[in-house]
Amino acid sequence: MLKTIQKILGRLSRPVIIMISLAIVAALGLIDYATGSELAFSIFYLLPVFLVTWYADPPWNFAVSCASAVSWLLADSLSLHLYSSYIIPAWNTAVRLGFFLIFSNILLLLKKSLRYEKELARSDPLTGIANSRFFNERVEAEINRARRTNEPMTFVYLDIDNFKNINDQFGHSVGDDLLRLIASTLSGSIRVVDILARIGGDEFIILQPQTGFDDAHTTILRIQKNLLEKIAQNHWSVTFSFGMVTCIKPPDDLDDIIKTADRLMYKAKKRGKNSICHEMYSPDVIPGPVST
Repeated sequence: MLKTIQKILGRLSRPVIIMISLAIVAALGLIDYATGSELAFSIFYLLPVFLVTWYADPPWNFAVSCASAVSWLLADSLSLHLYSSYIIPAWNTAVRLGFFLIFSNILLLLKKSLRYEKELARSDPLTGIANSRFFNERVEAEINRARRTNEPMTFVYLDIDNFKNINDQFGHSVGDDLLRLIASTLSGSIRVVDILARIGGDEFIILQPQTGFDDAHTTILRIQKNLLEKIAQNHWSVTFSFGMVTCIKPPDDLDDIIKTADRLMYKAKKRGKNSICHEMYSPDVIPGPVST
């Protein structure tokens, strides 16, 4: 039940959330006034403050907090509640507003922290690109889409040749700089629809949706050229081995396709590194390797 409510609220636009929150504030004020001062409604005013803080953006959390404090004040005033001094209702309103704002700010910090943790769970902390977990999530969605459109897709497995030599010769900080450069170059060389991730120490993977054999091979040749040019500028003695699998139809087993691309990458390494080993895969087509 709670998850259903969260899904519904998550789909609502910000203006709708704001209107619902303000409507709740008005309803609480009327109920508070109708029931008199004997029944306390303070905790219920946290609901609209929570809604607008969690599902909308500042400064609306401040606006709804103010509206809640004023609604509470009006309910007390209209019920002819007597105070020994006119300063007391003003003080009470200020304290209530402060309470709502503190509650709202704690929620904002929690929301920011959860968002940050979510990003950490999906991205590689060194390079900033996706990690294997997020890659698998996005690829599963892309495979489901490709099943509806019956379009080909290509998986590319990339490994940096002689990466260990960089770490041994220059240290891990230089190795980290190299990985960041590779990730940045790959990100700048692929399309918006392509999915890039770092899945190991010096291994990267790319999904090219809606991409057949020839187009994928041409693209990887260009990416390989870009990578080698960047490496040459830094005088690093590394190259790149690629394993590629083009699927005529969306694969039924993602792990099997990734393992196939990994196997082809190692096959490219054994041939002398800095090469591409590319195969076609389909349940109806006999695989045929193409090497560069």
